[in-house]
Amino acid sequence: MPRLHAKILARLANPELLLFGGSRELKIEGKPYVAPGYQSNPAHHGVDSGALVVAHGYVYFRPGRIAPTDSENLARTRDAAELHYPQQLFPWSGLHHVWQAALSPGVAALVARAAETPLPAGGSELDPRLSAPEVVDAASARLRLDRDAATLYLQLLTLVDCGDAPTRELNGWTQTKHKKAAAALVAAGLVVETKHPRANRKYVLDAPWEQLFPPHPAVERTKLWLYDARMDSGALAAPLGRVLPLRPIHELFAAAWQAASP
Repeated sequence: MPRLHAKILARLANPELLLFGGSRELKIEGKPYVAPGYQSNPAHHGVDSGALVVAHGYVYFRPGRIAPTDSENLARTRDAAELHYPQQLFPWSGLHHVWQAALSPGVAALVARAAETPLPAGGSELDPRLSAPEVVDAASARLRLDRDAATLYLQLLTLVDCGDAPTRELNGWTQTKHKKAAAALVAAGLVVETKHPRANRKYVLDAPWEQLFPPHPAVERTKLWLYDARMDSGALAAPLGRVLPLRPIHELFAAAWQAASP
């Protein structure tokens, strides 16, 4: 994975790499640009500023020529990538958000964690007892819960897809053990027992919900910020289209607990 990540970064740094930016045409200054195959069709010729190309109604950008401090062109590529396809797995009209995710410190930390993890073989980052034991201890002490209940609470606070059956399998719990942990959370007023369509679980946070669309599960709106996602005019705006972690899971557990802890 580190080698793949390094290849992606090297590819993005290539000054000649041209990526699709979106379908919102921009006004830029530069030299004439003629797309390959459009030499005899002047109506499709465009302008090349070096960092950006605008031609035949579309915007393209060269990531290797846009520095992190180039706020003007960063804003242009961001604004060109609109939410054009809200019911598709990748709703954006351009690749600005994928590009920024690939360059982010969070993704670099994910790669480093995958290469050198403290978890035992076969362990899952989705189990905070393994990936964030200190957060489990903090939640257990602050809320006066046993470790099972604290573990389940952190999972419900943080994870988007935390259906009852997968959670039991992940935690190695029987139904009885799961119900006991959940009952402690209900009694403490931390979660409620109810059913939401396509949530696949009985125990949920008492918060506004977003139904989303398949294959996304229904999810509490309060979790989206952990994944750099948001709702935009009823559409899911997540950098990669899907609600996926862009930093290590143990950091998400810590952030969710910090936001929710009294």
